[in-house]
Amino acid sequence: MNKTVKMLIGLLISGLIGIGIGVTWNVCAWLYYAGMNSQLTVGLLLKWVVISFGIGVFLSLAGLIFNWEKQPFRLRLILNFFLCLAAWLLLALMLNNYQGHWLSKIISFVAMYGLAYGIYFWFQVQEVRKINDKLKHK
Repeated sequence: MNKTVKMLIGLLISGLIGIGIGVTWNVCAWLYYAGMNSQLTVGLLLKWVVISFGIGVFLSLAGLIFNWEKQPFRLRLILNFFLCLAAWLLLALMLNNYQGHWLSKIISFVAMYGLAYGIYFWFQVQEVRKINDKLKHK
Protein backbone atom coordinates (compact mmCIF):
# COMPACT_ATOMS: atom_id res chain seq x y z
CA MET A 1 0.00 0.00 0.00
CA ASN A 2 1.41 3.41 -0.87
CA LYS A 3 1.65 6.40 1.48
CA THR A 4 -1.36 8.23 0.07
CA VAL A 5 -3.70 5.28 0.58
CA LYS A 6 -2.38 4.76 4.13
CA MET A 7 -2.93 8.44 4.89
CA LEU A 8 -6.49 8.34 3.49
CA ILE A 9 -7.28 5.23 5.52
CA GLY A 10 -5.87 6.96 8.61
CA LEU A 11 -8.02 10.03 7.97
CA LEU A 12 -11.08 7.83 7.45
CA ILE A 13 -10.42 6.06 10.74
CA SER A 14 -9.91 9.41 12.48
CA GLY A 15 -13.19 10.64 11.04
CA LEU A 16 -14.99 7.54 12.27
CA ILE A 17 -13.46 7.97 15.72
CA GLY A 18 -14.60 11.60 15.58
CA ILE A 19 -18.13 10.41 14.83
CA GLY A 20 -18.05 8.01 17.76
CA ILE A 21 -16.77 10.58 20.22
CA GLY A 22 -18.56 13.64 18.81
CA VAL A 23 -22.01 12.12 18.43
CA THR A 24 -21.79 10.48 21.87
CA TRP A 25 -20.71 13.81 23.37
CA ASN A 26 -23.49 15.73 21.62
CA VAL A 27 -26.22 13.21 22.49
CA CYS A 28 -25.17 13.32 26.16
CA ALA A 29 -25.16 17.13 26.08
CA TRP A 30 -28.54 17.09 24.32
CA LEU A 31 -30.03 14.82 26.98
CA TYR A 32 -28.51 16.90 29.76
CA TYR A 33 -29.69 20.27 28.46
CA ALA A 34 -32.91 19.38 26.64
CA GLY A 35 -34.08 16.55 28.87
CA MET A 36 -35.28 13.04 28.20
CA ASN A 37 -38.64 14.19 26.83
CA SER A 38 -37.17 16.13 23.92
CA GLN A 39 -37.04 14.71 20.42
CA LEU A 40 -33.86 14.42 18.40
CA THR A 41 -34.47 14.85 14.68
CA VAL A 42 -32.72 12.80 12.02
CA GLY A 43 -31.51 16.00 10.35
CA LEU A 44 -29.81 17.19 13.53
CA LEU A 45 -28.26 13.78 14.12
CA LEU A 46 -26.91 13.71 10.55
CA LYS A 47 -25.52 17.21 11.02
CA TRP A 48 -23.70 16.00 14.15
CA VAL A 49 -22.35 12.97 12.27
CA VAL A 50 -20.94 15.05 9.40
CA ILE A 51 -19.43 17.73 11.63
CA SER A 52 -18.02 15.14 14.05
CA PHE A 53 -16.39 13.34 11.12
CA GLY A 54 -14.87 16.66 10.06
CA ILE A 55 -13.56 17.31 13.57
CA GLY A 56 -11.97 13.84 13.67
CA VAL A 57 -10.23 14.37 10.34
CA PHE A 58 -9.12 17.88 11.28
CA LEU A 59 -7.68 16.76 14.62
CA SER A 60 -5.76 14.04 12.82
CA LEU A 61 -4.32 16.57 10.39
CA ALA A 62 -3.55 18.98 13.24
CA GLY A 63 -1.63 16.14 14.89
CA LEU A 64 0.87 16.32 12.04
CA ILE A 65 2.33 19.34 13.86
CA PHE A 66 3.96 16.85 16.21
CA ASN A 67 6.04 15.52 13.28
CA TRP A 68 8.07 18.75 13.18
CA GLU A 69 11.09 17.42 15.00
CA LYS A 70 13.15 20.62 14.78
CA GLN A 71 10.63 22.68 16.76
CA PRO A 72 10.43 22.47 20.56
CA PHE A 73 7.71 20.18 21.84
CA ARG A 74 6.08 22.95 23.89
CA LEU A 75 5.70 25.11 20.77
CA ARG A 76 4.18 22.21 18.83
CA LEU A 77 1.76 21.49 21.68
CA ILE A 78 0.68 25.15 21.94
CA LEU A 79 0.20 25.42 18.15
CA ASN A 80 -1.78 22.19 18.10
CA PHE A 81 -3.94 23.32 21.02
CA PHE A 82 -4.90 26.67 19.50
CA LEU A 83 -5.37 25.27 16.01
CA CYS A 84 -7.69 22.60 17.37
CA LEU A 85 -9.46 25.13 19.62
CA ALA A 86 -10.20 27.39 16.65
CA ALA A 87 -11.64 24.50 14.65
CA TRP A 88 -13.57 23.23 17.67
CA LEU A 89 -15.16 26.62 18.31
CA LEU A 90 -16.16 27.03 14.69
CA LEU A 91 -17.64 23.55 14.40
CA ALA A 92 -19.24 23.59 17.85
CA LEU A 93 -20.94 26.84 17.03
CA MET A 94 -22.09 25.39 13.69
CA LEU A 95 -23.58 22.42 15.52
CA ASN A 96 -25.61 24.72 17.72
CA ASN A 97 -26.62 27.17 14.97
CA TYR A 98 -24.19 29.77 16.36
CA GLN A 99 -25.96 29.87 19.70
CA GLY A 100 -24.49 29.30 23.12
CA HIS A 101 -21.72 30.63 25.27
CA TRP A 102 -18.11 30.74 24.12
CA LEU A 103 -16.89 29.90 27.61
CA SER A 104 -18.86 26.64 27.78
CA LYS A 105 -17.47 25.66 24.37
CA ILE A 106 -13.91 26.41 25.49
CA ILE A 107 -14.35 24.48 28.74
CA SER A 108 -15.74 21.44 26.91
CA PHE A 109 -12.84 21.62 24.43
CA VAL A 110 -10.24 21.80 27.21
CA ALA A 111 -11.89 18.78 28.87
CA MET A 112 -11.89 16.76 25.64
CA TYR A 113 -8.38 17.87 24.62
CA GLY A 114 -7.00 17.10 28.05
CA LEU A 115 -8.68 13.70 28.09
CA ALA A 116 -7.62 12.75 24.57
CA TYR A 117 -4.01 13.90 24.78
CA GLY A 118 -3.71 12.84 28.42
CA ILE A 119 -4.61 9.28 27.45
CA TYR A 120 -2.35 9.44 24.39
CA PHE A 121 0.65 10.68 26.38
CA TRP A 122 0.00 8.13 29.14
CA PHE A 123 0.19 5.33 26.56
CA GLN A 124 3.34 6.87 25.12
CA VAL A 125 4.97 6.94 28.57
CA GLN A 126 4.00 3.30 29.12
CA GLU A 127 5.52 2.34 25.77
CA VAL A 128 8.76 4.18 26.57
CA ARG A 129 8.93 2.41 29.95
CA LYS A 130 8.56 -0.98 28.27
CA ILE A 131 11.32 -0.15 25.81
CA ASN A 132 13.58 1.11 28.60
CA ASP A 133 12.96 -2.04 30.67
CA LYS A 134 13.84 -4.23 27.67
CA LEU A 135 17.02 -2.25 27.11
CA LYS A 136 18.00 -2.55 30.81
CA HIS A 137 17.60 -6.33 30.78
CA LYS A 138 19.82 -6.85 27.72
